Amino acid sequence: MSSPAKVVLVATLVSVGIGFVTVCLVVLADESSANIRHSVTSADGLLNLAVIGAVVSLPISVPVGLIGGVLAARAASRARSGRSLGNWVGHGSLWGVGMGAAGSVLFFAVLNVGSETSFLMLFVTGAIGASAGATVGAIVGAYCGCTVGVPEG
Repeated sequence: MSSPAKVVLVATLVSVGIGFVTVCLVVLADESSANIRHSVTSADGLLNLAVIGAVVSLPISVPVGLIGGVLAARAASRARSGRSLGNWVGHGSLWGVGMGAAGSVLFFAVLNVGSETSFLMLFVTGAIGASAGATVGAIVGAYCGCTVGVPEG
């Protein structure tokens, strides 16, 4: 597998994983401790959580992960070896914030066309997407930094 294909694969898998975890955390955030315990310790609860996580996160995390992966692979293929790992992580995180916020707000807005959607809900959706995107971007940036090579010293 070529290096750009590996970057796209890593970006997509990380995006799916972080998106899934984020959705599960949001779902469990408003539950009682008894419901949380049931959701994470019983087979039925885990299955329900997995289905919700997949249905909600996959339609946004796969396309955004693929697009981000292509952009990261392009940046890695054009990069000079003088960039530090911190530079890669910072740029990846910034790109992730933008893509995560924009992607999640757009997805939420499309799902709610014709209904009254509050700006607060769009803001919250964007904030959650931005934080997940920052995490994905930082991880993919670190991968790219390690792939391109980090200067010694």
